[in-house]
Amino acid sequence: MTAEMYAFISAIACGMLSVILWNITEALRNTIRAKAVINGVMDALWWVVTAVVFSICMWEIISLKIRAFEFIGVGIGAIVCHITLARPIRYVCGKIFGFFFKIIQFIFKILLTPWTFLYKILVVEKLRKPHLKLRKVAQNDSPEKQGY
Repeated sequence: MTAEMYAFISAIACGMLSVILWNITEALRNTIRAKAVINGVMDALWWVVTAVVFSICMWEIISLKIRAFEFIGVGIGAIVCHITLARPIRYVCGKIFGFFFKIIQFIFKILLTPWTFLYKILVVEKLRKPHLKLRKVAQNDSPEKQGY
């Protein structure tokens, strides 16, 4: 195969990689319910990563002699990936991010709970339950029945 064919195939792969990265960032946005600032940062980061990956790919394959067919290849790769892999990638990444954030949330809940409250939850309740069963209560201990 010629260098142009390698460049075309790598351009298709770059287009597919850019759509995969976009779907990963979209799943992350949906999981964390991102605001406008975070969306802007993630968009800028996606553009930078996509441009760097494309440039490195073209530098290694054809010494950065970019022609129109590389951009066509990127478009073809992006369309193919969007049609075939976009939803499964977004679904799987959404589940992974959701599971990861649940674990992180649980860890933060444990770490940020005040120690005295944590002591009451874990120790005092466990020690108090057996004593409730052993405690004796008088049958007629009310003030009205004693005549006061």
